Amino acid sequence: MRHKLGFTLLEILIALGILGVLSVIFLQVFMDTLSTTTRINARNSLINEGQLAMRVISSRLQEACYVYPQGSTITLASSGWTTQKTIGGSGYSWVVGTDPIVAMLLPPEPGSNEYRFFAYFAMTRAFYQSKASTSEQLEIDTQNTDALVLMEYRANIDGSLSLSTGQTCQILAANLSGGTNTTDPSTIPTNLPLQPLTGSRRGIILVDYVQPSSTLFTVPTTAAGASAPSVGINLSFRKQVQGKILEVNGSSTNGLSITVFPRNLNAGAASN
Repeated sequence: MRHKLGFTLLEILIALGILGVLSVIFLQVFMDTLSTTTRINARNSLINEGQLAMRVISSRLQEACYVYPQGSTITLASSGWTTQKTIGGSGYSWVVGTDPIVAMLLPPEPGSNEYRFFAYFAMTRAFYQSKASTSEQLEIDTQNTDALVLMEYRANIDGSLSLSTGQTCQILAANLSGGTNTTDPSTIPTNLPLQPLTGSRRGIILVDYVQPSSTLFTVPTTAAGASAPSVGINLSFRKQVQGKILEVNGSSTNGLSITVFPRNLNAGAASN
């Protein structure tokens, strides 16, 4: 008895059809897995960068000897684009507690008599991109034009204004604006006579894709505050990736929400 060898045309077509269906299924599974992996990696990146920014800001605050309270008006610079307000107004005058900013004075570093000023504030990503030079540009991202970037500004206080032994950062903050009332936020300070650490007075970007309308900082209502004044930091992120919106809300579990207790508030100036 002879056996028929090979396949008929119909059998081949059926096999090719089945193979095609399986290929489509496998390709869809692969694309879904790749898309999910991309979003997971993007979310982890937001968390990691946010945690790094949180460590930077919280370490400054822990060292601070003065934190500007609600109502303080701070003018970081009188020109340039890296210190401009882009949220809730324009110009260069920032109001603590109203605008997304936290500012502080830090004691001099060993061997120096210059107190240090740090401020962290948010501006729109679209504004940053429209003003930044080619070398300063962030990645082009048309899906996230409403995102914010968090900026850092730093400067040394003029050495001639350094404190004598026994004085406090609070007194220095008042003296910077010519005021004598060290508890009235309206006098501490306006138009700080700052000397930049290097180059011109400008802010530098700390972290990208900060969520719009999020409350970044909660600062004391007065310079002295309670017996243990604190500053709250809450970083939330929002980024659209492949048509999907990723949100990372600030929380203690992911390290993006924290309450910081400055250790040197109202500490007297040390003699060098």
